[in-house]
Order: sequence, then structure tokens, then C-alpha cells
Amino acid sequence: MNNFKQKLVKAMMYVSLQEREKRWYAKYKKEREYYEQMADDMLTCMYIEVKSKLEQKTQMFSFLTIVILLAGLADIWEFFSKFILSFAASMASATTADFDVQKVGVCLFLIIFALAVIVGFAIILSSLDTIYNLHKRLLLIEDIREKRQAR
Repeated sequence: MNNFKQKLVKAMMYVSLQEREKRWYAKYKKEREYYEQMADDMLTCMYIEVKSKLEQKTQMFSFLTIVILLAGLADIWEFFSKFILSFAASMASATTADFDVQKVGVCLFLIIFALAVIVGFAIILSSLDTIYNLHKRLLLIEDIREKRQAR
């Protein structure tokens, strides 16, 4: 029983802000040591690589955002609503056998549409997370480069 209680407390502490900050700081220290041990040329190479990746990811995210906004402005969503309304109208006048087939069709359409929206949001969140991590890494490398130049 005592062992279970210790595991429960450990699990609860794992998600606490204090423990997360400790893990973030440990990761930061490890990354900082990694970059500080690099030669100047290698650090410059990493700086260029991270900065170019960040720029590329930012541009791709901007493009994706513009495409989504244009899709919204082009009334692409109106197509989906008209499709559902036409199915609903045809279901009202259908026989029992046709009704079951149409019901399956509507369910499949809604599932595919929901999956497309979920995948879209997952791509957006993944892109934002990548941009965030690249920006943190870029700031760390810039800090190390500035301190080396100050010497």
C-alpha cells in the first residue's frame, strides 16, 4: 500500500509545474553544454542551419494559414453544408432501404470530414511546436555566440 502511495505521489509531482520547470532547466543545461563545447565554426554552422529551418517553417506556416483563410473566403465550407443539406432532403423523401444507404453515406462523409479537420489541426499544432522549439534553440545559440564575441 505504501509503495502505491509513493508511486501516486511521484506521478502527481511529475505533472506539477515545479517538476516540469526542473525538467526544462535540466534539458536547457544539457543543450547549453552541448553547444558551448562546439568550436566556433561548428556553432556558426548550427546557427545558420537552425535559423534557415526556422525561416522555412515560419514561411510554410504562413502559407498554410493563408491557404486555410482563402479556403474559408472561397466558401469551400459552403460546399460541405450544401452536401449535408441535400442528403437531408433526399433522406426525407427516401424509402426505408434507401434511407439506410444514405444514412451510411452521411456517416462516412462526416467521419472523413472530421478526420480531415483533425489532421489539419494536428499539422498546425505540430508546425507551431516545431517553430517554438527552433526559436528556443536559435535564442540559445545566439546567446552563446554573443558571450563568445564579448570575450
